[in-house]
Parts: sequence; structure tokens; C-alpha cells
Amino acid sequence: MAKTLVQKARRFAKLAHGLVLNNEGELGQQRKGTHEPYSKHLSEVARLVAKSGGDEAQIAAAWLHDVVEDTPVPLSQIRRVFGPDIAKLVLELTDKFTKQNYPGLNRRQRKAKELDRLSKISDRAKTIKYADFVSNLESVSVLGPNFSEVYTREIADALSLMQGGDEGLRSAALAAVDHALR
Repeated sequence: MAKTLVQKARRFAKLAHGLVLNNEGELGQQRKGTHEPYSKHLSEVARLVAKSGGDEAQIAAAWLHDVVEDTPVPLSQIRRVFGPDIAKLVLELTDKFTKQNYPGLNRRQRKAKELDRLSKISDRAKTIKYADFVSNLESVSVLGPNFSEVYTREIADALSLMQGGDEGLRSAALAAVDHALR
């Protein structure tokens, strides 16, 4: 039986993130501040996108949204394996303004540029990004009060600039911001 696109993306993402060294120096990326496998975050994002009515490519891209950013897998491999539509979504969801790419900019400057970029991504990618925000905000408190407040305010700023995409997920992200700032 042939694997569906979503099953293929789930397996690919789990393998790619499984090859990243975690804080203990062992294979298997973990969510920041936890010992949870990173695939839990990917699963949450994909589930939220599916629940919102996302199409198969969006759900697959939800599984793959951090692969290029967090693993050695290049976008060209995503394009070759999953096609141009999913590769475009993954590219839109990949942070361009990283410390590595822009070492002369401080975090605030990089995030301002990234927030402007996010405001211009496709509605399909915004839907996935809203799900990513919701998932990240559920566990942000483990990163400590100072960082969690900075990160939550960055998400609030992004949401103030982002229009379009699934309104239900955008509303859920706004509610998660409100909850995290209490």
C-alpha cells in the first residue's frame, strides 16, 4: 500500500529531527526546555492544521515546517521528495533572519525583519504558522519567565501584522498569547 503524502512527511520529519543531537549529546531533537521528542510539537501543529480544514499539502508542510531550519536537510531535498507546493510552504515557514544568516543584527532587529516577512507569506502558510504559535505557546513557560514574555510578545507582534489564513487558528493563537501573558 502506498503511503499518503502526510504519512511520508511525518516519517521524513521524524527521521530528520531524530538525527539532530539533543542537549544530552544524544540523537533525537527535543523541545526546548523539555525532554519531549520534537516530533510531539510537529504532531500538534499538523493536528491543528488538519482540524482547521487544511489540505493534504498544508498538513504535510506542518510536519516539515522546521526541517530546513533545524536539521541539515536542504530545501532542495524537500522539493525533490515532496514537490514544489510543499517546498514553497516550508520555505515560507523557515526563519530567514537567523543569527547565523544575520550576525550583525541583534535579536530585536532580526525579529522585526522576520515579522515583516511573515506578514507577507501566503494564507496557506499563515494557517500553519498560527498552529505553530499555538503549539509553542502551550510550552513557552518552561523557558523561564524572562524569555517566555519576550517570545510571547514577539508572537503577539506577528499576529498584529498577519492577516489571512484560518481565522479560527488565528483566534486560538491570540487566545494563547493572552493566556501566556497572564
